[in-house]
Amino acid sequence: MKIFAIQKRAISVFLHLVAFLMGIGIDLYVPSLPAIADYFNATSHAVQITIGIYMFGYAIGQLFLGILSDSFGRRKIIILSGFFYTLASLLAAFSPNIFLLITYRFLQGLSISGLGVVARAVATDMFDGLDLAKSLASFSLSWAIGPILGPFIGGYIQHYFDWKTNFYVF
Repeated sequence: MKIFAIQKRAISVFLHLVAFLMGIGIDLYVPSLPAIADYFNATSHAVQITIGIYMFGYAIGQLFLGILSDSFGRRKIIILSGFFYTLASLLAAFSPNIFLLITYRFLQGLSISGLGVVARAVATDMFDGLDLAKSLASFSLSWAIGPILGPFIGGYIQHYFDWKTNFYVF
């Protein structure tokens, strides 16, 4: 099936937004870690686990979600991953304790890995040769901008709102 230029552009924009979300997934709420510790009356170590568990979910998800996208289709995995990422983000904002926040961060990592692995696969499906190289380079650049802008944006969110707003932004 031939993809028209407008569709290709829309998919490319979506892929770059996914990459940016992957990059910002940790660093956006880092300025809020002390506020999260205060809110839950938790140790800083317990709050820092939310970062490691997110990365663990991200790693685990990549092991099987790419294979599932080959079996069941990329669209289904993208839709389900996006749905569960949104759900986990909203549930994280309403976490009654640090243990559930840790659980929701794991689910966020797991679901963003589905978006990420499928986005890279879609780029490989859509482009070849020099266009593929350009697409993957700009995908990497979009990802790299997330950790750069994340703390800056997260600091403003924490200052003007509260830690929960970070999860609404996700």
